[in-house]
Amino acid sequence: MRRKFTLRSIIISSLFLSNGQTQTASEAIHILENEIGYGARSLGMGGAFTALGNDPSGMYWNPAGLADMANGSIYFEGQSLNYHNKTSYINETTVNPLHVGSFNAMGMALPLPTIRGSMVLGVGFNRIVHYNGQMSFSGFSNIDNELNFPIEVDGKEQFYDFSKYVLRSEEVYSGGAMEQFTLSFGIAMSPTFAGGLSVSRVSGREEYSFEFTQEDSEQNYSEFPADFDQYLLEQKLI
Repeated sequence: MRRKFTLRSIIISSLFLSNGQTQTASEAIHILENEIGYGARSLGMGGAFTALGNDPSGMYWNPAGLADMANGSIYFEGQSLNYHNKTSYINETTVNPLHVGSFNAMGMALPLPTIRGSMVLGVGFNRIVHYNGQMSFSGFSNIDNELNFPIEVDGKEQFYDFSKYVLRSEEVYSGGAMEQFTLSFGIAMSPTFAGGLSVSRVSGREEYSFEFTQEDSEQNYSEFPADFDQYLLEQKLI
């Protein structure tokens, strides 16, 4: 019977809240990286919407801009990701299709009656960061990655290599989103001055999985005690 080695990491919850403490600086950056906001109009302008903010997405971009809304508004938004990336490894190309569709945002903004100026209240639920991604590759490699294992034979332990002339495969997947529930208002205090405030509760969930396999596909490791068949490394964050 040939040897198989499997390593699996501990599953860790990645549910986070805005008042939670991250473990490292890189984790703090990851929570906010690639943040795109929401709103079809604002995203259509490449996010250059801070100077306007005069629709419900102003709750995110510029709450003072809500004061320019003359009519109430209700919004719903969906998100669709459809791509095929390609990964090349040792002259082998792997296509990685990813198709994700999800509900993205909903909310409303409502102008209140005022004697002078304006005041607009808004409430919304929005996903502002998506963590969807996928990558995989596979190919036969003669490059030494220095993988070895200690094996004891007749009371003597020795390291044996399982490091080259093998079939290597790797797959990385991530999913989830960061979302916020927001209460906001904008108020026009004069024809040339407006102010606003947004209060958000930020939460989210990220799922991550990594799998690496190394197989003796050409029977190069068949001699005892280095009769290796497969090495599997799995890591998951859910």
